[in-house]
Amino acid sequence: MCKNCGNCKTPGTEIDAADLIKRMSEELAELKSDERMYYETATVFANAPLALIQLGIGTRINLLEKYLGLPISTFPLKKSTK
Repeated sequence: MCKNCGNCKTPGTEIDAADLIKRMSEELAELKSDERMYYETATVFANAPLALIQLGIGTRINLLEKYLGLPISTFPLKKSTK
């Protein structure tokens, strides 16, 4: 697969599975670090922009978790007490 778009089959541009999983894990960690995901879940009536942002980020988080075989998060996320 192409390293740029992930769709074309250009020889010599393959991405190995370990690299893909690593990149997905990094993206998941970055999304989970977004402070807006720890706020109380917004509604479109009270704060439409925040509600749409939380929906988009939450969907991406759940998709990555499902693909990586991790437990699916519930929102709002809770801060770790470690």
